Amino acid sequence: ISDGEFGSALNGVATYDRGVLHHGSHMIDLIQMLAGPVRFDRLFASRPGHTPEDPLCDAVVTTPSGAPITLLGVDAGPTGVFELQLMFEDAVVALEDFSRYIRIRRAMPEPLTPGRNRIANSATMETRWPEALAHAFAEFHDAVRDGTPLSSDSINAASAEMICAAIRDAARAPATCQPEKVQAR
Repeated sequence: ISDGEFGSALNGVATYDRGVLHHGSHMIDLIQMLAGPVRFDRLFASRPGHTPEDPLCDAVVTTPSGAPITLLGVDAGPTGVFELQLMFEDAVVALEDFSRYIRIRRAMPEPLTPGRNRIANSATMETRWPEALAHAFAEFHDAVRDGTPLSSDSINAASAEMICAAIRDAARAPATCQPEKVQAR
C-alpha cells in the first residue's frame, strides 16, 4: 500500500464492535496506518454500544485524497467483528478475522469486456497476528534502549481518539447539529 503498488485508494468499509471509542479507535488507528491520516466527515447512524458512554456509530471518514471509508458499528452479541476492506485502483485489500488473515485481490483483464479489468478472487493468507504482542514489546524495548522510533506512538493514538471522540460527540448532538470536520495528526 505504502509503495503505491495498488494505485490510489478509492473507498473502504470497516466493521467494528463494542463501541466507537473501544474497537472503533483501533480501527481508525489501523486505517490511518494503511491509508494515511483521515478526517471525520459525517455520522449517519448511532445506537447503544458496549457502554452508555461508547455508542456504536456508523460514520464516514475521508483520506487525504478524498477516498471515503465507511465505519459500521455492529452489535454482534457474543460474536466479535473487526474487519477492514480497502478498495484501490488495482486491488482490494481485506483484513479479516480481527486481522488474523489478509486477502489481496488484484485487478486482472476481464476477458468478457476487452479493455476493462476486474478484481479477481484470491486465497486468504495468515498474518503474523500471533506475534503482534511480542513485536510490540520488542519495539518498545528498542525505543527505550536505542531511541528507535515506534511504528505507532502516542501521536497516532491521540489522533485516533480525537476522531472517535468527534464521532461520539456527533452521535450525542441534537439531530439538527452538523458534525464538525475533525482532522488530527
